[in-house]
Amino acid sequence: MDTVIRAAESILLVVSALFPIVDPIGGSPIFLSLTREYDPQTRKLLARRIAVNSFILLVASFANTITTDVTFGQVVRLFIVR
Repeated sequence: MDTVIRAAESILLVVSALFPIVDPIGGSPIFLSLTREYDPQTRKLLARRIAVNSFILLVASFANTITTDVTFGQVVRLFIVR
């Protein structure tokens, strides 16, 4: 039973890492409540990792959007009837 509770806590902690991407301000209380028992240094380290991962994900998404737009724009241009 203890293993199930620990697994559920870990899953919730991983899911809470997505909140900075979706809603940074709204996700803060959830992050704080899930890391309530952590010492301040660990909490700070975890918050920094989440912020860095969120930034990398946003940059990668932006780069993918530019690539997709350029590629899709080229494909659309091929099918334009003049």
